[in-house]
Parts: sequence; C-alpha cells; structure tokens
Amino acid sequence: MLYAHVEDGTVTYRGSLPKSWRNISGLNLSEGDDDYLKTLGWLPYVEVSVEIGTDETPDGEDTAITETKVTATAKKRALTDAEKTDRNASNLESLRFERNLKLADTDFYALSDVTMSSDMATYRQALRDLPATADITKWDTSDWAWPTEPK
Repeated sequence: MLYAHVEDGTVTYRGSLPKSWRNISGLNLSEGDDDYLKTLGWLPYVEVSVEIGTDETPDGEDTAITETKVTATAKKRALTDAEKTDRNASNLESLRFERNLKLADTDFYALSDVTMSSDMATYRQALRDLPATADITKWDTSDWAWPTEPK
C-alpha cells in the first residue's frame, strides 16, 4: 500500500512507508494501522491514471487531500503542432533505424552470386516502403506493422 505524508496541507512524501522518517523509526511496522499513521501525518495514497491518446501527453496531476486519503489524479493535454512534428520525426528516425537493421540482415540475398526468392524481394521492398506506410503518430512504436521475413 502507498502512503503520503502531509505537513501543513502539503504532501511532502509519497510512496511506501519508509523504515525511518524524521527520527520516527518503525513506520513500516505500523502498516495497516491507518488511525495511528494519521496521527503522524501519514494518509493512504491513491493514484488515478488517465489513458493517453495518440495526440495527447501527460500534463501533471491534481492532488486532493482529505482527512482519510490523498488522491493524485493524472491530467493530460493535447499535443501542440510542434510536439506532433517532433514526435513524428523521432518515430520516423526510429523506424528507419530498425528498418535498416532488418535490411542489413538480408543484404546477403542481394549479392550477385545469390539467387533472391521473390518472397525475399517482396519482403525487402516492403521494408523500403515502410517509412511511407507506417503510422508514425503512434507513441508505442511496437505497434508498427512490420512485414514478415520469409523463411
């Protein structure tokens, strides 16, 4: 369980109970006795997450302190056009780097003394086309649809 230390209406610490805190040792042994912990300024701490969409970014949190708990609710905001451009450029750079590694792994098929199968030629062309076809707006680049390398 997570706790927050509240002092003069301000959260000064949040996380697991420390083993010692300002000459008070054994706080971690008090876990579960919330009434006792409240007398020392420790309240249960709850984090409320928010789902971040494609064109959104985290934007801090709102913290509510009541007599019984501290709740931190995540906030989000829309990306600016500049942030979208930066994200897309970064993702495109990552995509090209990974794509180039995959092409390098199959470069030996393109040597003059090796016969490349049509499946391999199709795969390599799909890799070269990927920067134009991938959705680079996604934060999670593992969602890109990579072509399957033929065996």
